[in-house]
Amino acid sequence: MASGDSPYARRPRYELLETVGRAFEANFKVITDADYRCIDHFIDFITRLRLKAGFALQDVQQAFELYRDVVLPMVCAESGRENLYPVLVPLNRCLAYTIFRFSDRFQELHEKQLVDLAAQLKAEVEVRTSELRESEMNYKTLVEEIQDGYMAIHDGRVVYANKAFCRMHGYAMEDVLHQPFVRFIVNEDRGKFDGIQAYGEEPHHEGLILEYMRLTQDEKCFPTEITIKNTRFQNRCSTIGLCRDITQRVKMEKRVRDAERMATIGRITASLSHEIRNPLSAIKLNLQILKKNNMLQGNDQRRIDISVGEVNRLENILNELLDFAKPMSLKRQPCDLNSLISRCIELLEINCREKRLIVHLNLDDRITEVVLDPEKIQQAVINLLLNAIEASPEDGTIKLSTLFRPERPVPEVVIGVRDYGKGVHADIAEAIFEPFYTTRSQGTGLGLTNVKRVAAAHGGSVDIDRRISRGTAFYLILPARGNHGKNTHY
Repeated sequence: MASGDSPYARRPRYELLETVGRAFEANFKVITDADYRCIDHFIDFITRLRLKAGFALQDVQQAFELYRDVVLPMVCAESGRENLYPVLVPLNRCLAYTIFRFSDRFQELHEKQLVDLAAQLKAEVEVRTSELRESEMNYKTLVEEIQDGYMAIHDGRVVYANKAFCRMHGYAMEDVLHQPFVRFIVNEDRGKFDGIQAYGEEPHHEGLILEYMRLTQDEKCFPTEITIKNTRFQNRCSTIGLCRDITQRVKMEKRVRDAERMATIGRITASLSHEIRNPLSAIKLNLQILKKNNMLQGNDQRRIDISVGEVNRLENILNELLDFAKPMSLKRQPCDLNSLISRCIELLEINCREKRLIVHLNLDDRITEVVLDPEKIQQAVINLLLNAIEASPEDGTIKLSTLFRPERPVPEVVIGVRDYGKGVHADIAEAIFEPFYTTRSQGTGLGLTNVKRVAAAHGGSVDIDRRISRGTAFYLILPARGNHGKNTHY
């Protein structure tokens, strides 16, 4: 009944027997009793069955025609000539009714099936679209809320940047997009990015990490770490990067290296100082004995005095070296900072008078008591003043000031010392705080180093103002622990 390529050939035999049997019974009811209920039930049954199985309309129509071809000879054989017409007319009418009604029902259910499928697909698309939109929003929220800068590059230009990237570089979003990425890198570090296929070519770098100095809108430079990965963005081969400010990490690494180097220098210095101090003491003692010899007169006596003076200078240098080698320990106590600053000027009055220098004091009267080590702070301020005195021309001016800054996250006091000499060249502005670095023929190079150590021991810092065009200005910045007007900090 079914050819090999017919869909009926793939159906189980029991199903075909059932459907043919039900069709015969329904047709018999129509022919004998004119009862169309059974044929209507059969049409609905066979329509749903064949739609579910994926049959085409024409396949089922052909099956009905095949049923007609099989039944008609059987009816003719069983009926006499005189009874043939009365039998064939209702049978043909029943078969026609079945085919037409089935075709309409099949089309109706098929259309409904298509409508339901379209509605189902639409609902699934809406769900997937909503999920995709939510996922995209979550991703954008994540990217926008992270503290690290995130950007995407096409052909060397920034096509996407999050708020953190803009904030790190000091630009508004519209001033970042479509700009060359190298605009945000100092000239010296741009070569680090030459070998990266970041300009639309096929990716070959995965998770490359580089350190460079980023350039902000106000021309400042900060150490930055970037993780670069080539991927697809906006349906293009692109480069994405995650930028992280590593200023604090670099400072910490430098402090660790400095501490290790200082510890080594300290051990060497202490050893040498002890080895030198003993013979130096013997030399000084013998010079003092020779000085009492009345046989020495004139230039000889003067030579002894010069030698004693030089030995004293060497002892002072040794004391500086030993102080440098010792761990910094503080004896904190409440101290009137402004009075301490005034005493420093009094101690160096003779030094100022020799060069006819005028010292201008500008002391912040909001500062009363500050908890610190007065001896160490006095030593630091005197070191700064001695540098200023030496750098100042004769008849020059030195400015000495204090300032209370309560608006800072940790309120602080600032001691400022400024001279109007030749100033410090930008190339050595950082080096002057290194141990034994000096530009003077008579210096040890430990003065500013000790100032820095005193500031660090108090939890503060020392800085040099690079903005002034003439002279040098140092600022000793200390946490404001103590009483300042109505503010109390401990």
